[in-house]
Amino acid sequence: MTRWLKQSTAKTLRFGPFLDETDGKTAETALTISQADIRLSKNGGAFAQTNDVSGATHDENGWYSLQLDATDTNTLGPLTVAIHESGALPAWEHFMVVPANEYDSLVSGTDALQVDIVQCGGSALAGTLFNGITSLAEWLGLVAGKQTGDSTARTELRATGAGSGTFDETTDSLEAVRDTAPLGTAMRGTDNAALAATALTNATWTDARAGYLDALNGHTAQTGDNFARLGAPAGASVSADIAAVKTDTGNLVNRITATLFSGITSLAQWLGLLAGKQSGNATARTELRATGAGSGTFDETSDSLEAIRDTVPMGTAMRGTDNAALATICTETRLAELDAANLPADVDQIKGDLPSRITKNVALNNFMFLMIDSADHITGKTGLTVTAQRSIDGAAFASCANAVSEVSNGIYKINLAAADLNGNVITLLFTATGADARLITIVTQP
Repeated sequence: MTRWLKQSTAKTLRFGPFLDETDGKTAETALTISQADIRLSKNGGAFAQTNDVSGATHDENGWYSLQLDATDTNTLGPLTVAIHESGALPAWEHFMVVPANEYDSLVSGTDALQVDIVQCGGSALAGTLFNGITSLAEWLGLVAGKQTGDSTARTELRATGAGSGTFDETTDSLEAVRDTAPLGTAMRGTDNAALAATALTNATWTDARAGYLDALNGHTAQTGDNFARLGAPAGASVSADIAAVKTDTGNLVNRITATLFSGITSLAQWLGLLAGKQSGNATARTELRATGAGSGTFDETSDSLEAIRDTVPMGTAMRGTDNAALATICTETRLAELDAANLPADVDQIKGDLPSRITKNVALNNFMFLMIDSADHITGKTGLTVTAQRSIDGAAFASCANAVSEVSNGIYKINLAAADLNGNVITLLFTATGADARLITIVTQP
């Protein structure tokens, strides 16, 4: 399997084994390998000697210690190291030079992959957008449901703004607010027994309120499309208007623009501002007030979910009798502020940031291989017209999508198309007149 090297980083390699060119099995332990003998091809480029001047020294059993410096590994992509010393068979190895972050994350284990969300809909996101949020799912669950929430998410939410918040999902979440009178099960407008017990008392039932029922007498019946209280239909009929609305809203997801997150520095601070009545983050409050026509007066101490829950008619002081106050709190505008989260594009961006490897059904450029002269079965053969075929998961060999081109010293390269690598085990067959056939088997990554 191709070994990985860290970009622009010196590396000491064990290279070989170097075997006698006559019998092909005796280890060559006394070769003199200089800087000029060590040939490098970076990302399919022409071969050149190493930048490191050390050469190679024998270790044991025909294996030599070889030093590559930071210049030798400064180019991302395939790196081929080849040595053909007199008296020994040629030796070569393919490496993959990867960025430092990927190497340290997947090989050294000293770093984490950079999978930051940097764009949404083609527009750059603020670097602080998700600061303070360990799990967005747990945050949204905390704001939405009154089940016992994740303690980390609760601590993070309470720490937004000035911190020391007291948000409690069992009383302040959307579900808890909905289940609290006058919205909750204690009074729903159709339960006559509960209504009589809470609202129809001498303390709250007045002549003015009784007049609401009197105003219903004598109304004119509405027929056909003549609904005066609804207004005249915009189209041919009310049903036609409803159908038009359905068509217009059927593709809302596809119509979300690149400005979805513009104007938000930190989503955590925005959510904390909307959820808790602790003193919020000043930047988030300014951004929220600047939406729409601007000059808003949102105040988390009175307008957040927790503040609404603690304020009559929903608060502990009074629940279920002040219908006018309820109408000013539960507006469509305030509920719509909770509808601005869409993450599929963010997940796709994360996938796109994962490191590039020899992957199933993914094209790989500049795949290099050596062709040996069929006369002595040792020397690299130049000037060949090479035919490339591949067998996918044991199927019959078929032609590769792209042609082979020569690099130098018997090394050739090919751009493998995605269709050539669309399997778990790929066997490549390279043939040419005057050269031994070359078989290479690759186990792809999913």
